[in-house]
Amino acid sequence: MLALYTPAHIQELLELLRAQEENRHGVRLELIVIWLIVVEVVLGFFELLELFGVIGPAGGFPGLHS
Repeated sequence: MLALYTPAHIQELLELLRAQEENRHGVRLELIVIWLIVVEVVLGFFELLELFGVIGPAGGFPGLHS
């Protein structure tokens, strides 16, 4: 009986699988970096709101009277 896949075919399939897995890993890392940037921007936005007095406790923070 003839073999359906020669060693060269199997090697090519393994290389394709390896490349696909590396690509998937790279995409996952990119998404993590994007989400970290989003979190940083949101935290910075809240920090600006606090700086301008839009958010924060009424009457300011205790112990910070000038």
